[in-house]
Amino acid sequence: MQAISRWHALVDNFNTSALDFYGMVEEALKERQVPAITTARVRFREGGVGSANREYLRIRRGRVVFDIGAAPYGNSYFFSWWLVRLGPERPWLWLLMAMIGLGFWELLLLGSCSQMLAGSAVGRSGVGLNLFLLLLALVPVGIIGGGLAVRHGYVLDEDTVLATPVLGWLYAVLFNPLTYYRLDTALMFQEAVRRAVNEVLNGLLEAQGLRALAGDELKPTIRDLAR
Repeated sequence: MQAISRWHALVDNFNTSALDFYGMVEEALKERQVPAITTARVRFREGGVGSANREYLRIRRGRVVFDIGAAPYGNSYFFSWWLVRLGPERPWLWLLMAMIGLGFWELLLLGSCSQMLAGSAVGRSGVGLNLFLLLLALVPVGIIGGGLAVRHGYVLDEDTVLATPVLGWLYAVLFNPLTYYRLDTALMFQEAVRRAVNEVLNGLLEAQGLRALAGDELKPTIRDLAR
């Protein structure tokens, strides 16, 4: 899990319900009709083994998620969100499977070479050579076919493939390059969620007669741009 940006605010002499806050943020996103997102409640440990869990609102678009938190702190209330890029659950397993698949292709090619050499000894080198060239041509065909199958959702999950070592880089270069469209949609998602959180929080503050947050109080700390 890689952090992209984060934000937090501690509001003095304020109290609310975290669950109500999460629900209001979800409703604000529905009103904005933000496409291609899912929401869920997730729990994270406060510390190590045996520590208490704290519930967050997770808003997800592909591999990029907002984890939004709200909790009391003394007579104040703390709000925060983390924008992070998720990795696959078992990246090295997918890499191992890919290596096994490539090894299988190599065995086929070696077998073809052996057949070609054996055939040449008995005057059948042309058949062996044709078979070798056919198998060699099937390697890029298999890569393109597998990439398109992932791209259109027939096999695996695109986000998992993108986050897998080596395979993710190859897939991104061939089938999912970085474009202005991808950057713009990522920025629109980030801005839509950020504004929804700001509107809900400031609405709660004003309802209790408190000053709304503005300026640097709402400015996130940005570390990186989601790819």
